[in-house]
Amino acid sequence: MVGNEAWRSQVREWIQHDYPNLAHDNYQITSSDTIDYNCVAWALEDTQRWWWPDSFLESYWPLNFPREETLDAFQELFQLFYYTRFLGTAIAFSELEYFCDRTSLRFI
Repeated sequence: MVGNEAWRSQVREWIQHDYPNLAHDNYQITSSDTIDYNCVAWALEDTQRWWWPDSFLESYWPLNFPREETLDAFQELFQLFYYTRFLGTAIAFSELEYFCDRTSLRFI
């Protein structure tokens, strides 16, 4: 994990390349990247584990939830933690936003 300004600048370029509309918004990178946890874990206030429904069982995922990368699986998980569904083109939660099309699920 590198916390220097050059690294943050590079990360900002990657983010703006992948999500060009963010360049027009007032956003900020609030922490350095880490291998300890991901955006799903952070949104669920867990900074100790990497949450993902991978088929190799390498990441943490609750036993009673479908271990599949689908919108339904993530919605079910977040509803357990009292998040609610936003009825727009995006599913928006307080710290996490994700978009789904017919072939992929991606987080920003």
